[in-house]
Amino acid sequence: MLNKEELIKETENAIKWIEDYVKNSNAKGVVVGCSGGKDSAAVLAMAVKAIRKRTCSCRINAM
Repeated sequence: MLNKEELIKETENAIKWIEDYVKNSNAKGVVVGCSGGKDSAAVLAMAVKAIRKRTCSCRINAM
């Protein structure tokens, strides 16, 4: 299990990876499919932080 500092660093690394990937692919934004769970919410939050002024679209699967 990660301690708080390790978790913050891993989250920052993931955000940076998303930011670099979107920038290097010349994408205008990202689409994140959300199931409504904690993992989906975390990925969506990181994507929003990573792309800032670009477009982020979210689709929630409501069954």
